[in-house]
Amino acid sequence: MEEQEVQSSPRLGLPRRDEMKTPDDVSAMVRLKGLGWGAKRIVAELGCSKNTVKRWLRYGDWRPCVTPSRSNKLDGLSDWLAERFRRHRGNANVIRQGTGA
Repeated sequence: MEEQEVQSSPRLGLPRRDEMKTPDDVSAMVRLKGLGWGAKRIVAELGCSKNTVKRWLRYGDWRPCVTPSRSNKLDGLSDWLAERFRRHRGNANVIRQGTGA
């Protein structure tokens, strides 16, 4: 019986999300657009998704990724949590039970 070689996708098992582009990548996109290239042609040249190219062209220049600041249910409890963590030697299940969750 012949063995068949299976090629795996490089994205296999990875969460689907946009890759952060470098300032050089974005400036290349903007420069090519300025030369009259369309988004599809830029995609073919740079090897990224059409939506990524369109988004960076809409921005017009590179900017760092911004993560939103969100409040969570444990805000203000850091001292209490640290004390309980030390008391129970890192047993998060005991700490969770103490929160009433």
